[in-house]
Parts: sequence; structure tokens; C-alpha cells
Amino acid sequence: MKRAVMRCLLLLALCFPLSAGPLRGQVPLRPVPLGAVSSRTAGQLPVPHRIVPEESVCPEEPPHEVSPASGAVDSGAAYTEATVDIPPELVKVGKRRYPRQLEMAGVGGRVELSFIIDTLGHPEPCSFHVHSVVYPSFEVAALRMVLGSLFRPGEVRGQKVRVLVFQAVTFNP
Repeated sequence: MKRAVMRCLLLLALCFPLSAGPLRGQVPLRPVPLGAVSSRTAGQLPVPHRIVPEESVCPEEPPHEVSPASGAVDSGAAYTEATVDIPPELVKVGKRRYPRQLEMAGVGGRVELSFIIDTLGHPEPCSFHVHSVVYPSFEVAALRMVLGSLFRPGEVRGQKVRVLVFQAVTFNP
């Protein structure tokens, strides 16, 4: 039930943004493919793929590795929402900036992505993986919005831990 409430709050926050502050981590972004995808067509990015600030900033890494559900609490490992006692909770939504060309054309879209929330409640910039996107401009806007967001970190046995979350961001003209 907490997960459903968190998703509802995020959806409301996406539709009615409250924050007008500067976004954290605004650097040039580029998509980095995870591997060869046979269904790639002209003008489309392979899915899933990583989107990272710069080559030198983020090391190459495999898709998200998560901690096993049992054993001692490891604050350095990433847990899934299903394996934590208290899942991350949205505290502040980053500013949503609709891509200008798509907004003027009246085009909407949705970006499905996964990322890791660190023990301080910040999304980790190098952990973003895009699973579904219609227009690449939306993925950059969604990434910047999520990077500007703040979460209450997840907990396992009273200790704050990194948590892998899956999130969808919708853009409606």
C-alpha cells in the first residue's frame, strides 16, 4: 500500500510541480547503449539504455546489481523496493521542464526508467537506465526532473540503504 501511495504522490507532484529551485546535476547528457538491440530503427534509441552526464564521470557498469534479501544489512549495496522494510518516499519533486519543441507541437509521451536512491535520498546520476521512451527529448527532461527530486531514503532494519526504484514520468501537452 505504501508503494501505491508513493506512486500517487509522485504522479500528483509531476502534474502540479511545487519546486522552482535550480536543478542539481545539470550537465550535458548523452545516451549510452547497454548493448546491441536488433529492434533499433532510424531516429530511435535502443531500449534499455543508460543516460549519463559525461563519459569521464560515470564508469561503465552492468545493469543494476541488487543486494540479496537476506543476511547482514549492507548500506553500500542496492536493495529493491520489495526487499526493504521502509521503501523510499518522495519528499520534493524536481522542476518539470517540458521539451519546448514537443510542447509546441502538442506531443505527449512517457518515460519509464530505473535508478538508485542513495542513503541521503538523492537519485544517483550514474544509475539511470531508460526502459521505455517515445522521444529522446523526454528522457533528458525526465532525468533532469528526477535528479532535482529528493526522497526519504529506504531502510532495512532501521539502517538507511540504497534502493533501486522503477518510475514512469508522463508528459501531457
